[in-house]
Amino acid sequence: MREYKWLPIDTPSIMFSAISSATWGRTIRMAVVFKEHTIQEGILRQAVADLQNRFPVYFSYLKRGFFWNYLQQTDAMPEIRPEDGKALHPIVLHKDEKPDFRIVYSGRRLAFECAHYITDGHGLQAFLLALVQRYMILAGLTEDAEQDGILYWKDSADAGEWEDSFLKYGDNEQEKAKSVNQDV
Repeated sequence: MREYKWLPIDTPSIMFSAISSATWGRTIRMAVVFKEHTIQEGILRQAVADLQNRFPVYFSYLKRGFFWNYLQQTDAMPEIRPEDGKALHPIVLHKDEKPDFRIVYSGRRLAFECAHYITDGHGLQAFLLALVQRYMILAGLTEDAEQDGILYWKDSADAGEWEDSFLKYGDNEQEKAKSVNQDV
C-alpha cells in the first residue's frame, strides 16, 4: 500500500491557491497535435496512470488548512475527457479528491490543463512531454527508450523536483540560477 503524504506548497503557489475560487481559477494549459495519429482514450488513460510514480506531486489536490494550504497526494486518476470547446475551466478545491489537473483530447490534439499551484510552465511542459512519450510507446508509435530532454516515465522523481526553488534562488543573498547554455 502506498503511503500518502501531504506536501507543502512553494512560495508562488501560496499566492495562486489563495486567490483561486470556483469562478476564477488559475489554470494553465499546453497542447500538442499529432501529425497523423488520432488520440485513443484507453491508451491515454494508461499513459497517465503510468506517470503516477514519475510525477507524484502532480497527483495531488489542494487542501485548505486553518493556517496554510497544502497538497494531499492521491491515487485517484485525473479527469480525462474529450474536449468540449471550452478550454481552461477553473480547477479549484476538488471535493472528489482527484488530482488538480485534467487531460482533454480532440482528434489529433492532446492538452494538459493544470492548476497553477501545482506547477509552472516549465513543469507543465515536462509532464506533457513525458505523457506524449509514454502514449506513443503504448500506441506503438515509438520505441520504449530514454530520450534527451524528456523525463523518462520509469524513473523516480529526484529530490530537486520536490524542493521550493524560490527559497533557494529568490533570496538576494544567494547565488542566482544560471542556464547551462549561459556564458559565465
